[in-house]
Amino acid sequence: FEVIFNTFFSRGPASIVLPNGPLWEWYYQTHLHHWAAFVGTTYAINYPITHLLLDKTESMTVTHAALAKTTVGVALCVALSLWVTGPFTSSKYAFDSSNAYFAFLPILSYVYFRNVTQYLRERHMTVLKTVGQYTLEIYLLHHHLFLTNNGQSLMVLLPGYPKCNIILVSMLLLFTAQSVYKLTAVLSLMVLPSDREHRNVRSLLLLLACVVVFYSIAYTLQVLNIANLAAIAVTIVILGFLAYQTVMDMTWQEYRNAGRHMGQLSASSALDEHESEHALVAKMSPPLIGAIIIIVLGILWQGFSLGG
Repeated sequence: FEVIFNTFFSRGPASIVLPNGPLWEWYYQTHLHHWAAFVGTTYAINYPITHLLLDKTESMTVTHAALAKTTVGVALCVALSLWVTGPFTSSKYAFDSSNAYFAFLPILSYVYFRNVTQYLRERHMTVLKTVGQYTLEIYLLHHHLFLTNNGQSLMVLLPGYPKCNIILVSMLLLFTAQSVYKLTAVLSLMVLPSDREHRNVRSLLLLLACVVVFYSIAYTLQVLNIANLAAIAVTIVILGFLAYQTVMDMTWQEYRNAGRHMGQLSASSALDEHESEHALVAKMSPPLIGAIIIIVLGILWQGFSLGG
């Protein structure tokens, strides 16, 4: 953690809210649930296997099914009771230190008992089902939307109305999580198609190179002491254009060909000429609109963050 983030967060200056400086605050915030994304991904990957296992269990005789479910349930109850009497009741410091490694126990127990019978699996709350689709994105984004000034304060959109403010910020968080979820789904299909392993390796190497480049740029801005809103906005816009153009170069021709095969585009020469005239507009409009949105949101976000 220190190797990566020591460049951007200092250990001081200390304050009443941050007695050990911003670096410790961000370490504390990220350490609490730093295995959450991994555990959530593991749940998602094993969902088909778990579904098949439950179907096979339901196909057993009533006695065998009850015995199998009871065995797993007792094991989870024992593990959960050890967690409750151990880490859960320990001091705050000990709990915070161990929470990342034991937090999956109550979650796993809830998931199991919530879906232990077919009757329970057939019933759900629509609100929880909808929000549950975006829990990973909500977890990854809540530090940026809820916390400001290195975690010292909450984002303030409506000064003087704390309850209305928390509702508005929560709605903004959910909307942003939905957008990120949809973008991730679209980009993953474009950049990491399931039927092209060679292309996936190239895309992953390119993604790793992008992370290194972004880190180097952030480090350079920090060293030059120009890590302000204007410099960051210009950098994001330029890199966004380059990233968008790279994705389009990798997928545009394939998208056009796929459209032809599906009958969405005509193969006639007249339409080919018409399409070529509008190809540049179709490619350049999204990044231009995105740049305007980033600049406007950046200015508003900076004001709200300082207000928090």
